[in-house]
Amino acid sequence: MIFVAQMLWTFGLFMPMVHVVAYATDMGISPLAAATIMSLIGVASLTGKIVSGGISDKIGNKNALLASLALQSVMMFWLIWSKELSMFYIFAFLYGLSYGGVVPQFPVLTGKFFGLAKIGVIFGLANSGALFGNAAGPALAGYIFDASQSYKVAFLIGGLSVILSMLLSMFLKRPSKI
Repeated sequence: MIFVAQMLWTFGLFMPMVHVVAYATDMGISPLAAATIMSLIGVASLTGKIVSGGISDKIGNKNALLASLALQSVMMFWLIWSKELSMFYIFAFLYGLSYGGVVPQFPVLTGKFFGLAKIGVIFGLANSGALFGNAAGPALAGYIFDASQSYKVAFLIGGLSVILSMLLSMFLKRPSKI
């Protein structure tokens, strides 16, 4: 489940990470301002990684994960309607914050579920699902853009993919002993 949840998450996550600059310039944003959107995502993700640790200590890792995924999916839909630079900056900050909020939660949950004795190999296998999503999501978004000259359907699919990751993550629980 962690493998699939991470795959679905990164499938949607990396669509805008790869295409937001092109999308923003298509909306009339200058190339410099569009590149700044990516920088803001990065800075906000750093903030999200730090802040989500403290939040997860208070509300639990799973709840922090679910909240971050929920915010990220909302921001995917927000991006569809973004046309002005201020809307892109709001997207970038909240998207980066939510991205950073998700990143530490999956390894911690994996450790809590399976113990730390073999955490490297277990998380490495579980996290490999993210690699499939990393590759497939942006490629599909590019294909959709090439076919339709619009990113809206791609970002809609990406947002739905993040929602599916969130729904699957709701059912994550410590596996029973065999």
